[in-house]
Amino acid sequence: MHPFTPAARSAAADGTRVPGRTVAAACLILLPGCAFERYAREPLESQRVVSELVEERRALALHVAVSDGDALNLAEAADLLRERNPDLRVARAAYETARAASERDTPFPNPTLAVGPEFGFGSDAASPYVVPLVRLGVTIPTAGKRSKQDAVLDAAATVADVDYVTSCGQLYLELRRRYVALSVARAREAVQTEIVAAAEKSLDAARRLVEAGGAQALDVSLFRLEHARERARGFEARRDVADAESDLAGMLALRADALHALSAGELPRLPDPGRDLDALAAALHETHPMLLRAEARHELAERELSLEIAKQYPDLTLGAGFKDEVGVDLSLAELALGMALPIFDRNQGPILAATARRVEAKVAYGAAADRALGELERAHRAAEIAESRHLALQDEVLPAARNNVEVAYRALPAGSADALQVLDAERSLRQVELELLEAELELQLAWCDLERAFGAPLLVFDEPEEHERPVDGEAGDGR
Repeated sequence: MHPFTPAARSAAADGTRVPGRTVAAACLILLPGCAFERYAREPLESQRVVSELVEERRALALHVAVSDGDALNLAEAADLLRERNPDLRVARAAYETARAASERDTPFPNPTLAVGPEFGFGSDAASPYVVPLVRLGVTIPTAGKRSKQDAVLDAAATVADVDYVTSCGQLYLELRRRYVALSVARAREAVQTEIVAAAEKSLDAARRLVEAGGAQALDVSLFRLEHARERARGFEARRDVADAESDLAGMLALRADALHALSAGELPRLPDPGRDLDALAAALHETHPMLLRAEARHELAERELSLEIAKQYPDLTLGAGFKDEVGVDLSLAELALGMALPIFDRNQGPILAATARRVEAKVAYGAAADRALGELERAHRAAEIAESRHLALQDEVLPAARNNVEVAYRALPAGSADALQVLDAERSLRQVELELLEAELELQLAWCDLERAFGAPLLVFDEPEEHERPVDGEAGDGR
């Protein structure tokens, strides 16, 4: 029956037959996948956060100070660094964000469902009629776009992972440096205490000489002034210890008084023999955090370019439609396969931008390598100079200063030397001892700077459990 015959017009006037089974089947297939997340507000509550941190720091300081009576060593400090350092917590959160984005595969494009009426009217129709129709469209990605998008997300997660791991390494090397600084500060305080005790003995000796007629009251005054000066320097040494404890506590997010129990006594041993500069430079690409980060960003730029190139190929679209004819027992189905013709837009702009970003990433790696090599060479030269100065003070200057004191004390009873000469000899010895301690600090810190320029530990700490890098075991590629 032709749709515009009188019978058809009569059927249209009576009503239309809706393809209910088709619509119901399409809804049953598509609607169960439409699950949506709900938004729930989570206020920051800044006052509560700060209050909890204050209580946590107080409780942890008490725990560290009294835990089993054992001193906190470097390995335990490294564990605290990983757990509590604020910068590491931020880097860890950034890594978790990137990993969450890469955990699930890129989904297929959503299908489209269209349901609506088809209207018929004209001079041959006795009355307008309506025919329901259903159309379903599906997009089929080409050129491996989904897998390339997954690769980009993986690379972004790797960048965040490298940032976290290298931050762990950098902060651990800084922890070692501050640990050395605290060790030297405490050693300086101990030496200053010994110097004050020696000055007090010299003062007592001068008093006995005055009583025996071998010295004058002015000599005693000079010794008393020197003793007072050394006591004042003792407070400076104590201040340096407090500053070193505060610097280290800031890295561990602890109160400074919690580090009174830190066993920062023995200084680390220098590598024997010293590391050759060429050997360090050859391994720099495997250890330096700046180079590792730049390499990860270059790989991300590579994958982004691969994705943009894949986007120049149009996706396929598959469409299907269903409708009924009016007045006849006939249903029509349509099936169409289409694609956009890439005549004008072939994703040229994003491809050029991604290509430029890859070039930029390569240039950034070269610049980072230049800076890293420069820092390594400077740190290596500084370590060599510091070692030469330390050896000169230790092997030449210190023995000579001790010999001068011995000669002055032997000459004092014989009258060939006076108390002022003895005081000058002792003052020179104390100055040399402090210079030697400063030279040792300079040497240790120079090696710590060389560690940081190299990106990996070089000094040897005599700890029961040496931590090369306090890296979280869960860190890694999120996929």
